Amino acid sequence: MNMSDSFKDKLNSWLAGCQQIINDHTAQNYKNLVPSVLTIEEGSKYIRIVSTSDGGKGQRSAWAFINKENGDILKTASWKAPAKHARGNVLAPDNGLTGMGPYGPPYLR
Repeated sequence: MNMSDSFKDKLNSWLAGCQQIINDHTAQNYKNLVPSVLTIEEGSKYIRIVSTSDGGKGQRSAWAFINKENGDILKTASWKAPAKHARGNVLAPDNGLTGMGPYGPPYLR
């Protein structure tokens, strides 16, 4: 599936919002650390959001997954797989940022 320009814009806007959440959290709580950097890795069905520590030079971990078909934001179950049940949607009016934390999508309650 080829992503439309509007989907890419929403995804990039969501990613920038999440990066700001991480930057603010690090600046407030860990003044001596460099914030992790979020990047996109596109797969056939999902987009994996990867967090790289030390400003993009350290360890990499899966931070979230985005379903390419409908924009659902999914918590990670492992490096390669998302957990079930959406935690938001990048196409929603809030751009899926409500409830997003510095460590990824929230657990379900």
